[in-house]
Amino acid sequence: MTPAAPSQDAAGGCHAELAAPRGHRFAVLVIRLTIFWFVHLHVSCRAVCCIWGSLSQTPLSLPPLAGSPGHQTVCTWAMRLGLFLLRQVLPHYSDWVFLIDSTLRLGNRKCLVILGARLGVLAGLDQAPTTRHFTVLDVAVTVSCTADFVVERLEQVCQRVGRPRQIVSDHSGEFTAGLPRFQKQHPDVVATHDITHKLAILLESELEADERWQAFLKACSGCLPRMQQTAGAFLLPPSLRRMARYMHVADHVEWAQKVSGVLDRQDVAVLAKDLGVSQAEALAWLEQRLGWAKEFREDLREWSVLLECSKQVQAEVKNKGLSRQTPQQIEGRFGTVLGQGRWRRWWRQVMDYLEEQGRQVPEGERWQASSDAIESLFGCYKNGTKGAPLPEIGANVLLLPVLLTSELSGDLVREAMEQVSGKDVERWTQQNVGDSTLAKIQRVLRPDGRNTRPAGGHGAGMKPMPQRTR
Repeated sequence: MTPAAPSQDAAGGCHAELAAPRGHRFAVLVIRLTIFWFVHLHVSCRAVCCIWGSLSQTPLSLPPLAGSPGHQTVCTWAMRLGLFLLRQVLPHYSDWVFLIDSTLRLGNRKCLVILGARLGVLAGLDQAPTTRHFTVLDVAVTVSCTADFVVERLEQVCQRVGRPRQIVSDHSGEFTAGLPRFQKQHPDVVATHDITHKLAILLESELEADERWQAFLKACSGCLPRMQQTAGAFLLPPSLRRMARYMHVADHVEWAQKVSGVLDRQDVAVLAKDLGVSQAEALAWLEQRLGWAKEFREDLREWSVLLECSKQVQAEVKNKGLSRQTPQQIEGRFGTVLGQGRWRRWWRQVMDYLEEQGRQVPEGERWQASSDAIESLFGCYKNGTKGAPLPEIGANVLLLPVLLTSELSGDLVREAMEQVSGKDVERWTQQNVGDSTLAKIQRVLRPDGRNTRPAGGHGAGMKPMPQRTR
């Protein structure tokens, strides 16, 4: 979640932020705004430097800039804050819920992340929790995210903050194998299968066996070459995702229903204007390229019921939490729609899942059944680093704790800058990440050492740390 932009406190407050942290030459306010722009607004390092350079040319009342921070310094400040947040001491609570997941980018490195929040706090919410309700407890980079590695990282987090009552994951391979091992050592810990991924698996099982569904997807793919280089390319169907496809299949059904509606109504006045042809020509164009959608009219109605129900079940569980009463509540709301007919087998599987997960929750309590917060965090991280020439897992994973920080206070920034140095980031990177792809490229392609940068594990597309990063 993007925090509010830094502002003055009630006392007129920003005076202390005009002073630089100990050993630095830039004011706390400059560092704070820089990190805010770079991490939360996804402004590039060089663009942030340009912003400060342009502000220095205005008559605005600004803190003494002592020049503009370099683009390397912008990146380093953010990672220093991230390392500070990752190392901070947290209380031991008896009601932790952990969200655990991993992400993979260019190369063979994976980043395993554990988020934490208190079940008691989340139970008091009247809606689904977001990233701002969680804290980053662990960030670990590995080339072999095995079950043993998952258990090892969980044990380390438990030593720092205490044992959780619940762990929510997508139950991918390393978690399916690792969490039962962790539970053998801690039998009172409950492992919950994230509802989004579980229902996507059930949808995949149901629809992959449906010949009409397969024909529909084939028709969607087949219309691409006939439309993508035409004036009507804006009517292309959504792209089929290579991963997590069944979390987004509703987009295809909604698109096809809208196309069928236009064909049924023959309401092509707007289309004709956009294509620059007559209405008769626009209708003929649409019939030729997308008329096949009408063949799936009845199927689309049934698929939309299935997908809408899946969406509503997820919303119900995410917003109200998981309890022992959840299966009965869900059955009462949706059972009459899907309990009979074409989707009854799928519905029975959904209810079996809810009953299995719900009975693990103590009576009178509401627990979590969604890892959406960690998925959202990964999305923000990838969006913020997508401009890098080599989008790999590197030192930039230290931005994850900063992305989760909704309050960038001056005191926090000052303490982080005074306690964590650029050298600390370099050491952490070497110990936890290793050499970056850029460092490997230069080492291999320029073995004579000419014009090479120091080897190191800097983030994807990030330059090596400068000698002076204050």
